[in-house]
Amino acid sequence: MAYHFAGGGAFFSGMLLVAAAGLVSIFLRAWWARLPAAVLGIAGAIFVMLSATPAAPWVCRFWMLLFFAWLVLQVLPKPTVRRAARILGGVLAASCLLGVLLELPHRARPSLPERSFERVYIIGDSISAGIGRENGGTWPEVLGREHHIEVVDLSRPGATTASVLPRVGEVRADGALVVLEIGGNDLLGRTSAKKFAEDLERLLAALRKRGPAVLMFELPLFPLRGDYGRAQRRLAARFEVKLIPKRLFARILTREGFTLDGLHLSSRGHRAMAAMVWEIVRDSMVAAPGGEAIE
Repeated sequence: MAYHFAGGGAFFSGMLLVAAAGLVSIFLRAWWARLPAAVLGIAGAIFVMLSATPAAPWVCRFWMLLFFAWLVLQVLPKPTVRRAARILGGVLAASCLLGVLLELPHRARPSLPERSFERVYIIGDSISAGIGRENGGTWPEVLGREHHIEVVDLSRPGATTASVLPRVGEVRADGALVVLEIGGNDLLGRTSAKKFAEDLERLLAALRKRGPAVLMFELPLFPLRGDYGRAQRRLAARFEVKLIPKRLFARILTREGFTLDGLHLSSRGHRAMAAMVWEIVRDSMVAAPGGEAIE
C-alpha cells in the first residue's frame, strides 16, 4: 500500500474509481440508490489527492470543481437535477480517463540520447552516499564495480539542491552523464517549494552550461506537496533533463529489507538501485579502461 501511494499508483486507481462512479451514476435513477456511487467517488477522490500527482494547478482546481458539482447533484433528491447529474457524470468520467492518459507517459522508463557516455557522475544525498552501514558499497560503487564503467560519486549525506551546486564544477562534461538524486532533504526539511524550484533551476542551468546529459530521480511526494514535483517536471522539460519515474525509486524505498530505517538504503537496496539505474543507462555506456560493460 505504501508503494501504491508513494509510487503514484493511487492516482490511477483513484481516477478509475471516480470514473466508474460517474458512469454508474448515469444509470441510477432513485436518488437514494445514487449514494453508493457518491461514496465510491469520494473514495476515489481521496486516493487521487493522497497520491500527490503533480498535475498543473489549474487542472487540479478544474477537476475538483467538476467533482464537487457532480457530488452535490448526486445527493440532491430533486428529479429536476437528474439530467444535469447524468451529464456531469459523463463529463467527470471522461475527465478521469483523460487524466490517466496524460499521466501515463510519466510512468515510462526514460530513454537516453543516442550517444556513448564514458563516465557517470552521481550528485545526490545520503540515499546515494550512504550512512556508513553498506556491506558491499553504495549503489554508485556497485554500479561502477559490477558493470565496469567509470562512476564518479559526488554525493554527500545531508545534501540539498542548493548545497550541491558547487559540485557542478567537478563535472567533466565531455562524454559525461550526470545522475541527480537530490531534493529529498528539501522535501523533508524546511525548504519551501518555491525555494526548491529556484535552487533546482540554478543547478540545472549550471549543468546545462557544462553540457553533460542529465538524468534526475523524480521525488516520491507527500500529500499536498505536489509543487515540488511540478517544479521537477517543468524544469526537466525546460532543460531537456530525463526524469526517472518516482515509481521506480519508490519501489526500492518501500520494499522490505531494502532500507535500514525506511529511507536510507540497505546493502540490498543499494544493489537494487544500481541494477535499476543500469537498466536505464546500459545501452549508452562505454566500458572503463581495462574492462567491458556487462550486459
